[in-house]
Amino acid sequence: MRGREYLCQLVMSIEHPDEVAKIMSALDSETRVRTFHLLHQGMSPKDIAEQELDYTRSGIQPYLNSFKEAGLVEVEGKKYRFTEKGEKVHELLTEFDKLHKDLNELQEFLVENPDVVPDEVLEEIERRRREQESE
Repeated sequence: MRGREYLCQLVMSIEHPDEVAKIMSALDSETRVRTFHLLHQGMSPKDIAEQELDYTRSGIQPYLNSFKEAGLVEVEGKKYRFTEKGEKVHELLTEFDKLHKDLNELQEFLVENPDVVPDEVLEEIERRRREQESE
């Protein structure tokens, strides 16, 4: 099971799939994730749009609306404040990004130093890969 099919099954096994889907929809592109992160760093929507993304302020308004609809931010006057849910989602995204970086570094290390992995481990990995392909 791969990609979208796996993601759909994962969402369906979650207690509140509608909430998870709203969050995933609000953060469904690199630009939306960057906007979310920069907003969390305290940048104004105008500065994010013009300085970081080369957009107009109105160009990122749909992103901001999605963040609000997903319960990630609240609007106070002209300022966006992260909700408890928004803070937790940002924390999880930051952790995910760190794990991704660590895995990439580990992969590079293993490619450059294949002798550090015992043959038994490589054989087990290959066995599991064949098993998954036959499913």
